[in-house]
Amino acid sequence: MVRVPLPRPVVGERVRLALEAARPGALKTAALVEVTELSLYQVRNGLRWIRETAAVEHLTPLTWTFRSGYAFSDEPEDWVDYEQRQVIAALTKLELTITGVFAPHQGRSADPYVTMAVQQINGVISALKFVRDQAPRSSRENHQSIKA
Repeated sequence: MVRVPLPRPVVGERVRLALEAARPGALKTAALVEVTELSLYQVRNGLRWIRETAAVEHLTPLTWTFRSGYAFSDEPEDWVDYEQRQVIAALTKLELTITGVFAPHQGRSADPYVTMAVQQINGVISALKFVRDQAPRSSRENHQSIKA
C-alpha cells in the first residue's frame, strides 16, 4: 500500500482524534496505526505534533504507560506520574552523558571547555533532582526505587 505524504498537522489531528475517541482509555502504538490507518512513522510524527502543539492548544496532557499506551487522561495524578518519568529519564541521560562522555575527556586533559560543560550540566542535573523531589507524595512513592 502506497502512503500519501500528509502534512504533520493532519497526521497529528488524526492521532489526536483517535486518542480522544478512546477516552478515558488509552491506545498502544500498534492500535493507533490500525485505527488511524497511518504508518508507524506517521503515528510517531503525529504524537510528536501533539506534544509540541495540540496538547497545549487543547489543554489535553498526553501521557503514556507501558501497560496501556498513549492517553489523554483527566487525572492530575496521571499527568504528574508521566511528568516525573520524563524528568527521571532526562536526569538519567544527563548523568550517563557526564560519566560516559565528559568524565573520560576530563580525566585525560584539563580542557576548560569540558570543565565548563560539566559544571553547566551539573547545574541542570541539580535542577532536575529538585523537580523530581518536589512531586506530590503519591507520585514520589511510585518512583522510590528509581530515586537516587
